[in-house]
Amino acid sequence: MASENDSNTDEDQTTLQNFESWLALYRSRVYETYLSRAPTVSQPEGQEVNRQVKTPRPTILVIEDNADEWFLIRWALLQHFPISQVIWISEPTRVMHYLNKCVQREIDLPRLILVDLYLPTAQSGLNVLQKIKRHAAYRTIPTIIISSSNNPDDIESALTHSSNSYIIKPFTYDEWRERFSMLRPYWTE
Repeated sequence: MASENDSNTDEDQTTLQNFESWLALYRSRVYETYLSRAPTVSQPEGQEVNRQVKTPRPTILVIEDNADEWFLIRWALLQHFPISQVIWISEPTRVMHYLNKCVQREIDLPRLILVDLYLPTAQSGLNVLQKIKRHAAYRTIPTIIISSSNNPDDIESALTHSSNSYIIKPFTYDEWRERFSMLRPYWTE
């Protein structure tokens, strides 16, 4: 008879294998999109090109300076919001540029923004939060601070700077999924 620990180990192994498979697929898509130089195919004259209009997918913007944490965050978010497009910005100085480009190109703004508090300092994360919340076009976007800090001063500071919520970064993938299950109210409002 298998013990509960064996069952958890099997589940953990399956989750890890799924993540590794996803990571390999993600890397291949990045390669195809950005690194491959596939030749362009021209359409013969007189033939119509069948173009389907794609409806924009709702966007979640993640501002995180750690690539490993970004992969976990993205994976966990896509488990709860599979139709979403998760955008990563690692440099705090590029956030407002990205949001302004969305407006200029008439691209839908993100439906949710997650900001790492320590980018690499708490002041960096708070500055990003403050810029978003002070801008008339962006202040209504739910913006949530994520941080490994459980320091009450950090939490109070984030909430004082108009963060909609504060999520303490978990240690395991399952905990990430559990924490992100609580984001649905922000997503559906």
